[in-house]
Amino acid sequence: ILDGLDLGVKAVYLDREFYDSKCLTLLQAHNHAYVMPIVRWGRTIKRELSEGWSRVIQHSLTAKLDGHSWTVEFPVYIDCTYQNGRYDEHGVARHGYAADAPFIDSPRDARYHYAKRFGIEASYRLSEQSIAT
Repeated sequence: ILDGLDLGVKAVYLDREFYDSKCLTLLQAHNHAYVMPIVRWGRTIKRELSEGWSRVIQHSLTAKLDGHSWTVEFPVYIDCTYQNGRYDEHGVARHGYAADAPFIDSPRDARYHYAKRFGIEASYRLSEQSIAT
């Protein structure tokens, strides 16, 4: 879809529903920069998101389709923030993002750029409402 549009796409910001090996494989095959939150699947990623500080790790997902299986590897940026009583929570919150973009150098960058997605969606909804009225 993105290749067919006559637009310059800097990066694709996706919901966590797109976090699977098929989508990640397509994004890498078409050389698109992407940022998406990860889903806490499997022991490895659950362990990584339950301990340690901000860091970048290599992670992989394996998929099966029509009797074929493949593994896709990608960087996961884990950003740690202090809750400070936010949502009545205390301690460290760890946010993981699958990201492969030239402008993301640190876990904080991944969280910062993904947060832009909400502003984009809000602007789009607002423009749709103004057109409808």
